[in-house]
Amino acid sequence: MEIAIDTKKRADLQSRVQYEWSNWRSDTRTNVEEYLAMLQIEGAKPWYDAQAYVALVIAAQQSTIRWVGDRVRYIQNGIQRAPTIESYTHIWQWIEERYFLKSVVTTNYDLLAEQGLRIEPRPKLGLPGFHYGKIGEIMKGGGYPSYSHVRPLQLNGRVPLHKLHGSVNWAGAAALHSKYWDPRPAIKGDCALIAPAASKSIPKGFSDIWERASHDLERSNVWLVIGYSLPPYDKAVRSLFQDSVSHVNSVLIANPAPLVVERFSELLPNCDVESYPGFPEFLYKKD
Repeated sequence: MEIAIDTKKRADLQSRVQYEWSNWRSDTRTNVEEYLAMLQIEGAKPWYDAQAYVALVIAAQQSTIRWVGDRVRYIQNGIQRAPTIESYTHIWQWIEERYFLKSVVTTNYDLLAEQGLRIEPRPKLGLPGFHYGKIGEIMKGGGYPSYSHVRPLQLNGRVPLHKLHGSVNWAGAAALHSKYWDPRPAIKGDCALIAPAASKSIPKGFSDIWERASHDLERSNVWLVIGYSLPPYDKAVRSLFQDSVSHVNSVLIANPAPLVVERFSELLPNCDVESYPGFPEFLYKKD
């Protein structure tokens, strides 16, 4: 699919976001995620601008961009595409083989998890496929209405994928309302993303996602954490972990920062927390 973009509109958006960020940075050392959390609480235009800009940048990184006449067109790479980097597939193959993957909880906005897991089981590849909480859910998009040969894209995978902070293919900047097979909501500026929450309240449209994530975390006895640093300001995720830890024995962390291990150990004192410098080291660890 191709989507034409008004380049002036996007340039104006970028200018506004950079202006607000520069003003904020001149008064504080807050990082980007904390800044987004602050904007979300205020709920004013700077938040919707930042939300649209972040989504656009991520979507552009996963799209092919080209000029057609005087217009920029984004050729979408959606959730049905295999990842271009093989390691994103190997990660899921290895976890599925070693642990039998029950569910995935992520705060990432991109589509790498979807592309690695695949939209339906691929037994020959050792990939279980994913869904967003309902097996058989049909994604919007998939072709122009007149293209009768383009079948709707349906999620028939086994593993639930819980995207706590939203996704570039989910629509509804004010409240999540639709899910697409590609990141067109991000390109069009109506993407359902939320920032790391400084409070424990969950924005409209996301409560069911968080409840399902909590249920699945509670059913698991091993958590594998890849990349997530458990920042102190992300109070909602911290609360989620604390409330869902009753059956967890081991927390395996693939992250080189010692501070991350300390954070998880303090938050989950009754769990056995192990750390590895990165996923390759975890991949080849001895039992």
